[in-house]
Amino acid sequence: MNNKLNQISAQFLRRLRRQSKEIVDKLHPVSEPTDPVTESKIQALWEQADFEALISEELQPSNKSEINIINEAKAALKLLNSPILDNVAKGRKIRPTESYKTVTILHSSLPHHPGGYSNRAQGLLKGIKKLGVEIVGYTRPGFYREIVDKSAVPPFPTDFVDEVNYHHLADSVRRGRGEFQYMYSCIEIYRDIFASENPDVVHVRSTFLIALPAIIAAKSLGIPVVYEISGLWELVYEGRGERGRAKRATRMENASVLGATRTVTMNSAMAELLKSRVSRPVD
Repeated sequence: MNNKLNQISAQFLRRLRRQSKEIVDKLHPVSEPTDPVTESKIQALWEQADFEALISEELQPSNKSEINIINEAKAALKLLNSPILDNVAKGRKIRPTESYKTVTILHSSLPHHPGGYSNRAQGLLKGIKKLGVEIVGYTRPGFYREIVDKSAVPPFPTDFVDEVNYHHLADSVRRGRGEFQYMYSCIEIYRDIFASENPDVVHVRSTFLIALPAIIAAKSLGIPVVYEISGLWELVYEGRGERGRAKRATRMENASVLGATRTVTMNSAMAELLKSRVSRPVD
């Protein structure tokens, strides 16, 4: 009797295990081993920041990501190869007793984005204004909508922070679509502002994201540009292990330094690093 019960119990347990396994396999199927994902040639060239090869080799993208890489490479080359970067914009000689006007383009500003960058910009612009310079600040296209109000419709309100005015520009291409496509779209926006404001000097602050398109826009109007570098994003990217992104940033930063009428930095170490990469004086 006991043997028969034991046999029935064993059969029941086997059936229960089999049914349980079937349920688990159905809900969480075992994945077949797959080969490691192979990096495509488009992705490899992108990581090398080889925009020229991405375009010249007429590669065929296989997905949306690769299509956007090609579009980014095209925009990058339009920026890097702009003939306007070679223009000489000397401006005019300003007498020590004469007042002049400067337009500053900033990545971010108070009161909406407090932090080291915005606080340093505030102190700098306020100090320049105290020297008798007429100074007008503009944040990069899209800043207000990205940081303050995603549903905001231009014209955006102007902020007045401790004697400094900050105007906010609308973007025509979202930065999330691709940084280089965004940058290229900003050239015309900056050009319209510079033509309207008619400054004697354009002052751009880090990084290449705003500097390069603003330099192209200003020099197309014959306005000299001072590029102030307060940080190098490629160093941040390298620290994160994003080597491809660091290479792409380095190409854009170098072009910005070469295109600016004058480049100044926060410290001598940064100036020496930039001078080692480009044949151009950096203060």
